[in-house]
This record gives sequence, C-alpha cells and structure tokens, in this order.
Amino acid sequence: MLIQRRIMKFFLLVSIANSEFENRTRLKVKENRMKKYIPTTTFDSTDSCSDGLNAKYCTPPFEDITRVLKKKFEASQTCGIDQSERYCKRENEKWSCKFCDSSQTAQMLPTRHLNDHEKTTDEETCWYSGSVIEPGQQTQIRSESDLEKASTRNVTLKIDFSHPYEISFITMKFCGPVPAAMVIYKSTGNNDEWQPYQYYADNCLETFGIEPNEEITRLNQEKALCSERYSKNKEGTRVSFNTVNNRGDSSVSPVVQNWMTAQAIKIELLKPSIWPVDNNGLKTPSSTLVASYQYAISDIRVSGHCQCNGHADSCEIIDGQPKCICKHGTVGATCNMCHSFYQDRPWQRGTKANPNECRVCNCNLHTNKCKFNDSLFKMSGNQSGGMCQKCRHNTSGASCQVCKPGYTPDPNKSVDSPKYCKKIPSPEIPSPSCANMCKKHDSISLPPKEYCKKTMILKIDVKSRKTVRGKYVVYIVNIQKVYRPKKSRKSTNSRNKNPFILSSKESRSTRKKHTATSSNSPPHITKGKWEIWQNKKYAKCGCPKLRVKKTYLLLGKHKSVRHARNGSRRKFKIDRHSNSLLWRDQFDSNLKSIEALNREKKTC
Repeated sequence: MLIQRRIMKFFLLVSIANSEFENRTRLKVKENRMKKYIPTTTFDSTDSCSDGLNAKYCTPPFEDITRVLKKKFEASQTCGIDQSERYCKRENEKWSCKFCDSSQTAQMLPTRHLNDHEKTTDEETCWYSGSVIEPGQQTQIRSESDLEKASTRNVTLKIDFSHPYEISFITMKFCGPVPAAMVIYKSTGNNDEWQPYQYYADNCLETFGIEPNEEITRLNQEKALCSERYSKNKEGTRVSFNTVNNRGDSSVSPVVQNWMTAQAIKIELLKPSIWPVDNNGLKTPSSTLVASYQYAISDIRVSGHCQCNGHADSCEIIDGQPKCICKHGTVGATCNMCHSFYQDRPWQRGTKANPNECRVCNCNLHTNKCKFNDSLFKMSGNQSGGMCQKCRHNTSGASCQVCKPGYTPDPNKSVDSPKYCKKIPSPEIPSPSCANMCKKHDSISLPPKEYCKKTMILKIDVKSRKTVRGKYVVYIVNIQKVYRPKKSRKSTNSRNKNPFILSSKESRSTRKKHTATSSNSPPHITKGKWEIWQNKKYAKCGCPKLRVKKTYLLLGKHKSVRHARNGSRRKFKIDRHSNSLLWRDQFDSNLKSIEALNREKKTC
C-alpha cells in the first residue's frame, strides 16, 4: 500500500511539473510575440518617467548648457579681428591701455573667453568688442560730453544650441560697468525670428518705451519686461535673468513652458555705460575715451534643461547634437510625436497633472503597424483612436479582432492567438463526371428489408487519409461501434444453403473451392482501428463523403480488399452505393430500436 502511494505521489509530481513547464512555454511564446509586435517602451521601476506601472512626468536634469555643449558665441564685432586695435580698461581708478590683434595669440580677445569655464587659472579672461564709436566721429571726441553725443554701433552675441532647451537662467559677468542699454532675444528654431526675452536700460521708458518692472499676470506671461536695476544703479558687473520669475510653473503651464523654450540666444548690446568719475572729475585724453567706449564680458552662462516635452529624463549628445532619450512611447528629437505603434490617442505634452503618455494600439498581436484615426477617436468618446494596419493571421478590423471573409473564429483560441481565425471549408462542387454517380442523403430510411441488406452499419471516427497506388483513397478510421443485423442460423447439415461451413467429410477439391471463396468474403468487422478503401473517383465525388477529424454513421455493403493478402486483415472496401451521415447522438437510440424490432419479428 505504501509503495502504491509513493508511485501515485511520484506521478502527481510529474504531472504538476509538466503542467508548469507547459505554462512557462506558453507564456514564453506569447512574450516573444509581444516583443515582435509591440515595440519595447515598457516602464522600468528604476525609471524616473514611471513608477513601474504608470507613466510620470519627467524632465532631464538642470545643467549649464553653454558648458555641456561647448559651443562658441558668435560676435558681430571683436577687438583686433581685422587689424591691430587699441583698447583701454580701468583698474583701481587707473587707466591701462593695450593692443588687441587676432593674428597674435598673446593679443587675442576672442569669444571663446565668454564660456571658458574649464580654465585652469584664476586670471579673468575677457572678450572685447573694441571701440563702438563710428570711425568718422572718433577724432571729434574731446570730452565726455562729446562721448555722450557720439553715434555707436550695436554689437550682437549669438549662440545656437541646435536643440530646444527650457531656459531657467542667463547670467553675464562684465569686465566693467553694465551697458546702459541691451536686449536679450530668444529663437525657438529659425534664427531669423527673434523674440524679445528681456530688456535692460538706465531709462526703460525713454530707451524702449516700456514701463520698468511691470507686474506679471496671466495675461502677459509671455511678455518681455524691462529692468533698470543693473544699468541705472551701476550695481556691480554681473547681470542675472530669471526667465520664470513670477510667471508660474512650466511643468503645469504650457504657456510658461513655451516662454522658457529657446533654441538660440542673442544678446544685443546697444549703448555702453560711461565710467563713473570722482568728485574732482576725470582728466582723460580723447584717445583713451574712444578706446574705452566698448563692451567687455568675461563670462556668459545659460542654464536650463533639454526640452523633451515631459517625456524623457535624459538628453545625450549624439553625433554632436543633443537628443532626448524618449520614454512614454514617444519619438523625435524633443519627444514631440508618438511612435508609429503608439497611436491610440494624439500626442500631447506631458505635465505634472497628466503625463499624457502615448498609448499602444490594441492589435491583439496580429500586427505592429497602426495609425491614429480622429473619427474613431471621437466615436469612442476620446478614449481610443488607433486603427491597426496590415493585420496578419487572416484578421481584420480596427483592432485586428475579426476574421477575414472565408474565415471564422476558433472558439478554443484567444483573440490574440495566431490561429484564432480558421478557414471555413469550401463546399465541394462536383465535376460533371460525378453526375448520377451516387445518391446523397441527409437522412436514410431503414425499413426491415433494407436493414437486412446492409453488411455494415458502423459509427466511425476518421483519423487520416492517404492515396494508394494512385487508384484508391484509404481512410484510417477508428470504429467506435458496430451495428449489424443478427442473421438467423441455418441448418449446419445443408452444405448448399451455407457454403461457408465445411464438413469433415468433404472432398479435398471441395475444401479448396470453399477456402478460396472464404478468402474473398467480407471480413468480420469489430471495434478498433481499420482501413477503409475507396475508389479514388468515388471519393472525389463524395460517394460516400468522408472527411478527416469527423465522425460518421457508415452504412452499406463492404467487400474484402484483395491487396490485403500479405498485409493487415483489418481493412475492407466500400463502393459508391454506401451512405454516410455526420454522426448525431440520437442515431444510437434509433439503431438500437431498429435492432430490437428486427429481433422481435425475426426479419433477418
């Protein structure tokens, strides 16, 4: 008893292991199909753009853009760029003048000094514009009053990031006083379209016609303001511009996000400041005044983060260009569109309130292509607008959820199975040669005389079929039940009435004759596996019709197969007069009633 229990336990464990293996295999197959038909943009538990299950608003880290990109400013004018030029600077209330010359390394004052943040010395390096007084007026300047009236050239500094950034701060450190008037511009793509970002002047109303320090409201969130703080009061040499000061949160407000976004920055220097003088006045030669009427900046920093529309947490330099590493099913340089298979709803910018991730199309693993359909989206109440394209596995529909004409759903398969749609068998159209070859019936009447004429009444399950010698179709069947008439026994003394019973007194010739006759007689049919032979032309015309994986009631007269002499005896042949009906459970009770009636009346 103990051994039996152990054996049963062993087989139970084997059965469980096999079941688990089948489940793992099934899941692995489905996972591989998902990788094939759904692009990999799954949420990672370590990803700041998701919590492992749901999408979250995310942005790349804050950084010094000018340092990371290592791009140089472009200046409209630089000291010594065309020829050697004199420039002067004031230190400790004393003037010192030198020469700048771009052809001499030691005398160069280039724009790279504006963002050489990684220099190894503490010495301040400056970019100088050179004198901005018009050449024709330089000789006319004899005093500071002449300097005030002189016409000056505007100087511009530009830097292009080649990618939109959300700018938070712009800081400038001057090698001298802050200009009396300047403007910061931004561009969101085309450098020819510049939008004012911030104005600076010693008198905003007089210089730009703008009231200084205007209050920010919801109506002017994208308006450039004017500040007199640095230029008027000459407070030090550093200017700091906070783009979002009192304007709101860019992660919530698309308006503020648009205001912060810039791909290029331009600084336009309009009017230099005059150095302040002491109470006794400053006696300065006119040549020094001309040379000191210039702009000099030691450092410009632009800080912010890569513009990825709330759909990326990192931005990498690829082939020299910044590029967002997009999440949430988005693609594009700024994650500004949905992936080709994430088209279930239109692209939207992410916010803290709603990450607005792109949703994958539901195509039931039958394709990896879809497009957004606005009409479908509106019909669904703005829930789903993905229209699947090029459905495979004989499916069609917006979600590849219906079968193509000529195919029908398999109730035993899930809708995402590649075998969900199975072909509907097409009805056979008999050829003209099949006309009048046999009579086909949907029902068969079995009166007593007809019942007795049948040598076989069988319930068969057709397993397979093959062609033999080009002439016969052989069906491999499993005979589940045998119904046959019970013939009345005849007298065993009459050889003429029953030729299959041989007497022990028969002659040798008679015995041989009866033996030959017996070998060609129909075989005795029992349950089990059998071969049914049918002439190929009868099979083609469905006389009778037998199909693989179907169960039939087969009636008629069977014959022996002569070719079975050296092979299996469990085979017989049917002719075109046999009949077949698709099996119905009620046939069993009907045939039993017919058998009982014939036994009672002794018809056969």
